[in-house]
Amino acid sequence: MHIEGIVLHKTLYKEKDLIAHLLLRSGDTLTVYFYGGKGGGKKLKGSIVEMGFMLGVYLQKATRKLESQIQVAKEYELKWHPKYIRENYQAFCLASFYLELIAKISSEAHIDDVHSINNEGLFKVLSNALFYLDEAVGKKSFDLHQHLFIFFAKIIIELGINPDTKNCLFCHKEFRPSDLCLFDYTEGGFSCMECSSQKDEFLSENKSLLYEHQSAQELRQKLDQAYFTPYKEYETIQNLTQGLTIAEFNYLNYQFGFKEAGYKTWKSLSH
Repeated sequence: MHIEGIVLHKTLYKEKDLIAHLLLRSGDTLTVYFYGGKGGGKKLKGSIVEMGFMLGVYLQKATRKLESQIQVAKEYELKWHPKYIRENYQAFCLASFYLELIAKISSEAHIDDVHSINNEGLFKVLSNALFYLDEAVGKKSFDLHQHLFIFFAKIIIELGINPDTKNCLFCHKEFRPSDLCLFDYTEGGFSCMECSSQKDEFLSENKSLLYEHQSAQELRQKLDQAYFTPYKEYETIQNLTQGLTIAEFNYLNYQFGFKEAGYKTWKSLSH
């Protein structure tokens, strides 16, 4: 059986072997054992089982029913790999975060269903995210928050958990582009001024509250733009800030019950 997938994580086993988790084109993950995957030896063969690399793998046919879900690679080849990401420390940290988040939200594939397309959107988002990140580093146009924002937005919409950017959560009034609002990630959407729990505050006298409303307005506008922008046109979404990406991150975490402390790579991006 032939599969293709992106390496999300790998673990050294014994002296030269590797166990890797691949995100398949189906959007599910598969655990694969690679004999000699570490490389080296007399011929000093380099390893292609690296995080973020896309591999084509021919799996060995199981001779008996195994309790383990680990499949064994018979042959494998490199399909694509980033050329420039490792040249930029921040971009490398971002790519590592992509892989960690996808590993958290993807599910394990059943060996008889590895070619399904039930969750293929996750594979499309990750492959696009890595490709355009690598391209941006090569062109020296990399912007952390631009890439992180579009990645989050595409993940949110592929999972079908995108907040409504058109209408108020509570009164369902349609927003105009200029309308101020508040974003509540626990409620999963935006509330208009009238429905806000802080509606009795005077914005002209409360600079902090005014900033919060303006930030939510900007988030709503940028999300709306990102939903309808093809990944290859991500550069058209400009002026993205850390605050906007953190709002998306908090929203995703709330949806899945994740905690910020549960990530190994997020701290390197948020400080």
